[in-house]
Amino acid sequence: MRKFFIGISTLFMFLVIFHFPSYGEDLEKNDMVFFIMIEEQLKRISEVSIEASKEYIVLDNGEDYIITSSDIEILSRIVEAECSDESYNGKTAVANVVLNRVKSRGFPNTVEGVVFQESNGVWQFSPLYDGRYWKVEVVEETIMAVNEVIYDNTNNVGGSLFFMARRYVSSSSNVSWFDSLEKVTEIGGHEFFK
Repeated sequence: MRKFFIGISTLFMFLVIFHFPSYGEDLEKNDMVFFIMIEEQLKRISEVSIEASKEYIVLDNGEDYIITSSDIEILSRIVEAECSDESYNGKTAVANVVLNRVKSRGFPNTVEGVVFQESNGVWQFSPLYDGRYWKVEVVEETIMAVNEVIYDNTNNVGGSLFFMARRYVSSSSNVSWFDSLEKVTEIGGHEFFK
């Protein structure tokens, strides 16, 4: 935002000093074209600045929490990485787990904080550990699923804070830890717990 104001100030000084004719002089055609081009550029800068600073406030159970455009990108990427072979329903379910954690006092209170959380040097989400998070290309279906969860407050996993794909878990201690939790539902290859 600071760069935006510095850019506007510099542009304004440039216009005043060099390109506006003295009081009472007529604007020539070239000056008018230049002025219109500058006006269009200012409009574009303004739109980009506004777009970059947008925050989305989502109401849930009477509590507000803020989701930025960056959070939406992070959420979409982790959902795609976790659910590239899952159904639309499976994608909304994983998005819900992340947002349930954001709302829970036991986890960070931002999407970024939840997705990038480490515990004892271990990532909470396996796509960060194996690199899938940075390699995925988010598809339209995932974007739609994430938007539905954010804007329509769709929740198909209740208060679930954890999920696992049993077929991919190699450690029996991990499986037994999940089995000690209350299972809420199973959607596709994922089981959801609280």
